[in-house]
Amino acid sequence: MIYSDLHDDFTNFLRSYAIWICVGLVVIILATLFFMLVLPKIRNRKRKVAAPVADDSEWIDALGGKSNVVDLTSTRSRLTVELKDSSIVNQEKLKALGVSSIIAMSQKLILVIDNQADRVKEKIEKYR
Repeated sequence: MIYSDLHDDFTNFLRSYAIWICVGLVVIILATLFFMLVLPKIRNRKRKVAAPVADDSEWIDALGGKSNVVDLTSTRSRLTVELKDSSIVNQEKLKALGVSSIIAMSQKLILVIDNQADRVKEKIEKYR
């Protein structure tokens, strides 16, 4: 007797709210698919930054000339530049060329160039 009452109550519940249960499940599935498939593509699209457009000589001029650059090393988004004289570096021009931040040490600069450090290093070395 108790089983049939529970069964009848459950059946009535499903008849009353079946459409809302289905709508809820569809919303959960669509939200999951959005976060798994669409959102990563949107994030990757925003991260892609165009390569800094500049001549080789502009980079050298901003760093104080050919003779001022002693050594270059690059790793992904960072270009480490060893200099003879860091006081003649034009930081505003470097930022205009696409450098997002500059970390200055005594005779060394670390330039953050959004995954373009290798390309910029090649440009500078070609001109040197």
